[in-house]
Amino acid sequence: MWILSASTLVSLIITMAAIKSALPEAVTGTFNYFAFGSNLWSKRLHMGSPTAVRKGYGYLENFRLDFFHYAARWRGAPATIVEQQGHRVWGALWEINATNLPDLDKQEGVHNQVYKALTLPVRTPSGETLECRVYQLVKNPAPLEVGEEERPFERQPSKTYMDVIIRGATETGLPEDYVQFLQTIKHNGYTGDPKFEIDLAVQE
Repeated sequence: MWILSASTLVSLIITMAAIKSALPEAVTGTFNYFAFGSNLWSKRLHMGSPTAVRKGYGYLENFRLDFFHYAARWRGAPATIVEQQGHRVWGALWEINATNLPDLDKQEGVHNQVYKALTLPVRTPSGETLECRVYQLVKNPAPLEVGEEERPFERQPSKTYMDVIIRGATETGLPEDYVQFLQTIKHNGYTGDPKFEIDLAVQE
């Protein structure tokens, strides 16, 4: 049986209070997370959030998927969501223990103002709506006014990154037409393994 010291217990209470303040929906000690990028793939997400349990999939209404800036880890533009009427972004629904929230925020670069955390309604195919934590680039791109084949280089993800997203989309069971859409996104051709503290082993 574990016995916590008074100082450890106080620290734990303060940490959980801070998490609930930042994420009010985590009232049960867990929170819902909507992944639309590399965290679609369980192996990627579990590197930093081992408590994550897949709960199905859903979509954000009136948002589109896009890519912008440059992520050294992936050697290309990372994914984001951009508000746009008539579009949908499909993704995985995860339930994660609140103790992993700081790890997820760190992965997304919230402390460096790369991404910001939002709480948005995600709809499931059965019609249920869940309030989920979602990450969006702080500096989002303008509308893409050219076809996918003319996507500017600074808005192109690496092939490695897209392979992870597509692998995760397939693993999640996202609609086939959405997976096919992901396969059409123009990438920059980079095919090496990403730079991680541990081996992600993207390449077969």
